[in-house]
Amino acid sequence: MFSQAILFLLPASLVLALEKVTVFGFPVYFLEALFLVFLGLSVWKVTKESLRVRWQGFDRWIALGGILFVAGAIMSILYQSQSVSLTSLGQLKSWFLFPLVFALTLYSLQRGEYKERMLIYGSWLVGVIIVAFTALYGYSHHILTYDGRLAFPYNSPNFLALLVAPGILLAIFFLFQANTWCKRAFFLSTATLLLIPLYLTHSYNTWLALILAVLASLLLLWIQKTESESRQKLGIFVAVVVLALGILLFLEHDSSKWQDLFLEDSRSSLDSRVMIWQSSWAILQDHWFLGIGVGNFQREYLAYQPHFTPYLEWAVPQPHNLLLAVWLQTGSLGLLGFILILGRLVVRLFESTQRKNQNEGGLLLALWFVFLCYGLIDTPYFRNDLAFLFWLQVLLTLWYIEED
Repeated sequence: MFSQAILFLLPASLVLALEKVTVFGFPVYFLEALFLVFLGLSVWKVTKESLRVRWQGFDRWIALGGILFVAGAIMSILYQSQSVSLTSLGQLKSWFLFPLVFALTLYSLQRGEYKERMLIYGSWLVGVIIVAFTALYGYSHHILTYDGRLAFPYNSPNFLALLVAPGILLAIFFLFQANTWCKRAFFLSTATLLLIPLYLTHSYNTWLALILAVLASLLLLWIQKTESESRQKLGIFVAVVVLALGILLFLEHDSSKWQDLFLEDSRSSLDSRVMIWQSSWAILQDHWFLGIGVGNFQREYLAYQPHFTPYLEWAVPQPHNLLLAVWLQTGSLGLLGFILILGRLVVRLFESTQRKNQNEGGLLLALWFVFLCYGLIDTPYFRNDLAFLFWLQVLLTLWYIEED
């Protein structure tokens, strides 16, 4: 019972994810501490026979992808042996080893039945709601970035937006699942509430990723639906999403951030990203096979500054593109493994939605679309909480695909 409670507490604790203590020079984050407690309470239940049965039908391509992804990160760090530090090892632990072991342990111990998945989705939504209320508290006390964007309780508006966006998808999912007006009103209100901190972040990349994800998922579901009534409901929802996009554009058209996108010689976030991508590509040409090691991008980025004068951004811990970040920090092997995981999961997930619960399939597709669309212009993985959420999403997708 205690291990089950801790399992469902994990995604509900997002607001505390970056709280940490240092043990022998290594930071141990809140989610990692919860996982260690869960592991200690649960691992004694595992038997050799149960492991054999549980892993007998596991997708070998996804297993190979996971091995290559982590092996690539380890090899990249060892290759940079002259600069291996406790920081790099700590990031290897927090971004790769702990999240992966977390997913492997849960897959070994839990069957991932429909009710269990619903509890995890609900726990995740609760975690996002807590983050949203915390952010709104910060906004009420005028805790904003220098350019007036909401980031509290984090140091980046984009990270706050990226954590809130899945909650909107989860609220919409439960809205579709609701069978009473009371439940529908609650989840509609929840989705509306979460839109407020998302808007206040002024994170255009997250807005775009969320809208594209919703539209793409609804389109796939619309293609699979045969009943005219279901298609009509989906069509109405698409119209609502398009209307929301129009309202966002209207609210933003006078903002300095929006206008900077269309000005020449501006220092907009888009201009900065182009500079970062050019520098990242130059670094990659010199380290394409083994990469530069986990957490070393800032150092290499500054070393390449003389080739790109003037730099628009100096403090850049990640290259603002998911595939570039994976390739640079895990090498070619890690990139291959990462693509194997994502490609295999998305293809099998799309196939499964044609014969299973399409609402849940649509939710998972939308979550992956948000991840991939956002990954075009930022890095939704290389952080403690984001890494845990990635592997939790992998786990939920596997459970959904494998369910009879």
